[in-house]
Order: sequence, then C-alpha cells, then structure tokens
Amino acid sequence: MCPLLVQSHARVFNYPLAQHGDSCYELQTDETVTWEHGEAICNQRGGHLVSITSAAEQAFVEAFMTRNNPNHAVWIGLHDRNVEGTYEWTSGGVYI
Repeated sequence: MCPLLVQSHARVFNYPLAQHGDSCYELQTDETVTWEHGEAICNQRGGHLVSITSAAEQAFVEAFMTRNNPNHAVWIGLHDRNVEGTYEWTSGGVYI
C-alpha cells in the first residue's frame, strides 16, 4: 500500500498513483521540476525517483506512463553524479 502521505498528496494535486509489487508510483506532471528537485520531493515522501530493477517493473512503468503521461519525458533515479560514467540508482539499488 502506498504511504498515506503519498496518497494524500496525489489526491490533493490529482496526480496518478499506482502500486506494483512492494513499490508505490506517484506521477507528478509538473514539467518545471529539475532532476535534483524531483529526487528531493520523492525523499520528502519517503521514496526516490523510480528505480527500474526488472523487465516486469519496466513494463509496468512504461504502461503507467503511456496511460497517464504519453509523449512526455520524466526523471528516473539513474545517475552518474558520483563518478562520471558509473551509473547507480538514487535508491541505492544495483544497476546492471
């Protein structure tokens, strides 16, 4: 179940919200948010920008985006901010 804080925020701002496995996905459609600000917003709600760790999760995220935000780019949690060319997820998950 998505945390109550996330559910409340999604309801107030009419953002799409979904659950897949143990993960909660809130799609914020404010196009003026930078990557850093997006991650900070997620952190404030106890999460991170999305980390895609399996083919099933990628398929879910693609379908969620197609339904709710077609033809728009989004931020994900993959970055190489610590070491150029060495990618990692903001969640700390392993990038393969």
